[in-house]
Amino acid sequence: MKDYIKVSEDGWTGYVHTHYKQIPISRLIDPNISDKQRGSFEKVRSSDTAEVYRYFIEFQGSRETLYLKKYPYRSRTDAIKHLIRPSRASRAFRAGLMLEKHNLHTPRIVAFLQKKDGIFLSEDILISASMENSVAISIALGTNEVAGESITLRDKRDMIVEFGRVVGHMHACGICHGDLRWGNIFVSRHDSGWTFDLIDNERTGKYPTLPYWLRLKNLVQLNIDSGSLARTDRMRFWKAYAEASKIGPSRSRHIAGVVLKRTDKRLNKRSRTHTGIREDTMKSHWNIQSAQFGDYEGFLAGEFCKGDQAAVFLQQIENMMDTGIVLKNDTATRVVRCTYNQWDIVIKRYNHQGPWHSFRHTIKGSRAKKCWRFGHLMTALNIPCAKPVGVVEQRKYGLVWQSYILNVFIEGPTIREYLHRTDLPECKKQKVLEETRTLVAQLSENNLIHNDLKHCNLLIQEDSPVLIDLDSMQKHRNPWVLSHYKRKMENKVRARICNEIKEV
Repeated sequence: MKDYIKVSEDGWTGYVHTHYKQIPISRLIDPNISDKQRGSFEKVRSSDTAEVYRYFIEFQGSRETLYLKKYPYRSRTDAIKHLIRPSRASRAFRAGLMLEKHNLHTPRIVAFLQKKDGIFLSEDILISASMENSVAISIALGTNEVAGESITLRDKRDMIVEFGRVVGHMHACGICHGDLRWGNIFVSRHDSGWTFDLIDNERTGKYPTLPYWLRLKNLVQLNIDSGSLARTDRMRFWKAYAEASKIGPSRSRHIAGVVLKRTDKRLNKRSRTHTGIREDTMKSHWNIQSAQFGDYEGFLAGEFCKGDQAAVFLQQIENMMDTGIVLKNDTATRVVRCTYNQWDIVIKRYNHQGPWHSFRHTIKGSRAKKCWRFGHLMTALNIPCAKPVGVVEQRKYGLVWQSYILNVFIEGPTIREYLHRTDLPECKKQKVLEETRTLVAQLSENNLIHNDLKHCNLLIQEDSPVLIDLDSMQKHRNPWVLSHYKRKMENKVRARICNEIKEV
């Protein structure tokens, strides 16, 4: 605390870094101030549980960029919690000081400020300085660039090894980061090596001895987001981590095995719950946005539609069904192609067909939600299918009235149209048929059955088959039942698809 002074001004209390003690608190936090010495607030992307603003301030002849993070109440119980324990901004402030004490880097905290309305907090704020020439390590590894400068393969490996040492040192000190994802670690390059800054520290804590389950929690969080890393790079990280955290070879192997198992379990759970399959998961997740408008509710991929746009989309969905390019229209379904938010998508609506029909699909789940679930499952298994970006249900009288599945549009002909092309070489036709058999084999290996496998449900994109119309899919665990349906699926491929080439 030696670098901070305690302040109390206009109802605000907290701590300000001594370097900024001459700046009035109002200039640090008031969004209405905007002049040559203090820029206007610019809202930046953040989680749903916080608000983050960026602005600049002229100070001592230089311009500094600051980030102001507000921590609003997440629920009514949150207000009660803050009566008996420190607020989120307070915990982030103290965690930042604790990390610096153990030679772990965080963005420099400019101020921690609070304002109360009676006994309850009305404002909870943390202001941090920007990290110059830094970038999230996930972006650095994906683009092979740090602050606009390219990094070589050797640089990348050195970065991974050094990051492993940092995480190992953190755990050796008994510290657990509350949300240790690659996006919460920023990396910058210096003459002496790499520097890693940890952000979002409100749940970071120190223990006399780091509990085993918290060590696993951090390692699983990192392993989930490490899909872009090669296996050798993961081994480099792990060796550096084990050495820095002072764990022996046998314990290191044990922990690595448990981390892999828990990572698989988390990924499987994510595909089951955070994609809106269960009825009790109407909540936001890092890659899924829940939304509601009137009697419409649904889940949308965050990259497709996020925040307030989600409710706006639900409001417009019927208008898009009327104005889009109609691909199919019958009693049971209506399929249209349209563009939204620069995405080329296909919306398939499963029409209302009477109270009994709605009652059945309310009990067992709508056909659109079934497509949503299997679409995510097949994407996770690398089985080619139309990417799902949303599922919407309209409910009336407590029943699922209509449901909608949103998929990325697949540009390409059906497999029948492809095989009947006269300008296509024989070798390409054989290749597509072979890849179709491989796709069916992938389904069988993962206990999946597509009960409507016909030519119009297999589209050819870049000379490879892509499966669509997943509402007839099933997953079987019984070996006898699976072998029975597997034979039926293979017979359909042979009778409906493979014979196409013979007719040509």
